[in-house]
Amino acid sequence: LNSPISVYVPRRGRVSPLLPYSFYKKQNIFPSGVFALEAEVDGKYVIVPLHFAQELLDYPGQASSVAIRLEADASPQRVQQQLGDDYKIQSRYQQKESFYRIMMYEKWGIYFIILLVLVIASFSLIGSLVMLIIEKRKDSQTLVTMGADTKLLRKIFVAEGMLIYLIGAGGGLLLGVALALAQQHFGFLKLSGETFLIDAYPVEVHPSDLAWVIVTFVSVSYLI
Repeated sequence: LNSPISVYVPRRGRVSPLLPYSFYKKQNIFPSGVFALEAEVDGKYVIVPLHFAQELLDYPGQASSVAIRLEADASPQRVQQQLGDDYKIQSRYQQKESFYRIMMYEKWGIYFIILLVLVIASFSLIGSLVMLIIEKRKDSQTLVTMGADTKLLRKIFVAEGMLIYLIGAGGGLLLGVALALAQQHFGFLKLSGETFLIDAYPVEVHPSDLAWVIVTFVSVSYLI
């Protein structure tokens, strides 16, 4: 950090082909620190003062882009509308739209995989209900003698199956939320490597995701 760094950039405007060194402009700057995030970022970005970049690139008093940090409760969409169409304004998600789209596809992929596991695991409950129907055949006949019809018997066994499903779903949901909140606040599951901004696997509980899980579980349980 005690030695200056020489920064070279192509010179703007016309240059003489007889003087190769005139193709580039050079400026020296002393480093004040070194950051390390990941290999792709470490070898791509250098953070310098604005006036240094303007002088080096021959853009006095100009800037190609500005990064704005909003308040926690601010709406990026409202800020974009207020600034108008004279500027190209992108939020963090819009700047890395392809990356976040892949993350969303991964999320839905995991959702459908778990749904498939749920359907396969439900066959064990189907077997249990079949055994229960066979076992309670005499009791069902007694109910029929007392005036119960097939629709009422079907409702009884559907309610029995839903009760078993919902007890399992409730216990699993409580356990899953508890583990997710524990990871979110205490970070038990660590990330391998020392170049990340965080040292624990990031987890966030969304009420909308919980609602999707509950609706899916109840629907699949009732159909089965």
